[in-house]
Amino acid sequence: MLGDAVSELQVAVEELRELARGVHPAVLTEEGLPGALMSLAARTPVPVRIDAPEDRFPGEIEAAAYFVACEAIANAVKHAHATQIRVSAQRRDGTLVVEVEDDGVGGARENGAGSGLRGLIDRVEAHGGTLRVESGNTRGRGAAVRVVIADDSVLMREGVARVLGDAGMEVVASVGDADGLRRAVATEKPDVAIIDVRMPPTQTDEGARAAEIIRERHPEVSVLMLSQIVEPHTALRLFGERPEGFGYLLKDRVLEIDEFVEAVKRVARGGTAMDPQIVSQLVGNRRRDDPVDELSPREREVLGLMAEGRSNAGICAKLFLSPKTVETHVNSIFNKLRLAQAPDDHRRVLAVLAYLRSEQ
Repeated sequence: MLGDAVSELQVAVEELRELARGVHPAVLTEEGLPGALMSLAARTPVPVRIDAPEDRFPGEIEAAAYFVACEAIANAVKHAHATQIRVSAQRRDGTLVVEVEDDGVGGARENGAGSGLRGLIDRVEAHGGTLRVESGNTRGRGAAVRVVIADDSVLMREGVARVLGDAGMEVVASVGDADGLRRAVATEKPDVAIIDVRMPPTQTDEGARAAEIIRERHPEVSVLMLSQIVEPHTALRLFGERPEGFGYLLKDRVLEIDEFVEAVKRVARGGTAMDPQIVSQLVGNRRRDDPVDELSPREREVLGLMAEGRSNAGICAKLFLSPKTVETHVNSIFNKLRLAQAPDDHRRVLAVLAYLRSEQ
């Protein structure tokens, strides 16, 4: 999968080089901007939604727009670590307006040194257009995620800070005890706090208790527990009170840096991230007459992945199922758990809660 993603990016880079030399892709010449953008989206390793008109523009305008879209998508994947991208191309008062949005870590600036944007600006201005880059501080809209790290191991703190910094996040505080954690969160107002369960002075549950206080006093701050131990009751208590913006990962089971970075971003955006081992322990013993028992083995597997925080697309990739099949399983889960009609995000949370509480 990684090799395919690299290959697709290399193809996109080669197309950019050809465009810079004035050579247009055949699909752009034959099908226009919409067809070229759809082709580009199909080759991009993250989901890209295209909204473009069917009407044509002069060839040089379409080429410039396509060049901008290619460069923006490549940067979103490579540098912003985006997980979804939207490209809109619309005619407004006779002018072609192209907008590219992503959910990455942000940080791009029009005048940023070495940002590579100067060439794009020059290309657009050569056709009488303008290019504007927005990377503001709105949470979940491309701004750098602000993080507080709390762990009594200085090596762990520095290692996590380096990983997140390399991914474009901003570590605003790094502390070694629960008191320092509470002060840092109150002062810095981060997007997410990454917390070890056991911290000084007793090395029992200081981190977990600090997390409860943070979620009570600072509900806007997401919490990701990062620990060497499994504390299922702590996880269930924190998750059950407010599932949004909560995660629990085990240090020794974080095997892929990219997956860890994505988990931090997902929790910071208000999503969830649960280690499968935590989920397994939470659902090890079901009570009698539990509606979860009505689920088929495959539905339980799907619900377990939902509990880990995976989207339908992530479940498709994990189980090698089609989107339609996963959607069918999810709707069946909602029905069997007797969840009333509501927005899907809300029903997913309720389903996961039913799953995690099934041992109680």
